[in-house]
Amino acid sequence: MNKELLIQVSKRTQLTVKQELPTKAFLTEKQINRRLSVGSYGRRLMEWMQEEQPERYQQLLQEGDLFPILVEVQVEASQTKDEMVDEMLNDPEIKAMDWLERSKEITLQSDLIDQQIMREIVLIPR
Repeated sequence: MNKELLIQVSKRTQLTVKQELPTKAFLTEKQINRRLSVGSYGRRLMEWMQEEQPERYQQLLQEGDLFPILVEVQVEASQTKDEMVDEMLNDPEIKAMDWLERSKEITLQSDLIDQQIMREIVLIPR
């Protein structure tokens, strides 16, 4: 497995990752955890799968398919969140608020965006 690819995964677009990421990555749970240290969505998916789909989790881990799925989910979720946050920050209603109101609204909306991403991208059966 190309170490440079693993280091630069977070810098690439989802399409590029899908094209360059190996279809199999035989890594241990410990190695996966190390590589996902900055990927909260991938880590959350892995934890969810361990609890909710333990057989599927073990199968993916043993076949080398787990890490590519986690990275793909991390990239997709991060890109989606970035797009949604940008859209929120460009909302004229939010721009018109004073500093304190805007801070509160951004925090609330960011939490709602995170929940939506978890529900629609991360925590779905794979």
